[in-house]
Amino acid sequence: MMGHACAPPLREIRLAVPHVVEAQYGLPRDALLRETAQCSGFERTGALIADAIGDVVDALIAQGELRQSGPQLALP
Repeated sequence: MMGHACAPPLREIRLAVPHVVEAQYGLPRDALLRETAQCSGFERTGALIADAIGDVVDALIAQGELRQSGPQLALP
C-alpha cells in the first residue's frame, strides 16, 4: 500500500522563500524552488512541492514582495 503525499506546509514555505532569495542575492526560479524545498526539509522537489512553492512565489511577486527581472528573482 502506497502512502499519500502530505500537503506542503505553505506557511513555512511563505517564510522560507524571502530568506532563500536574500541569502542568494537573487536567483532563477528553478533554483529558488529547489533551494526553498531543501530549506523546508524536503529531500526532493517533486511536482506537489514544486507547484506549492511556485504558487507561493507567484503570490509574493503579485504582492510586490519579490520582483522578477528576466529569469532572476530578487527582493525589491
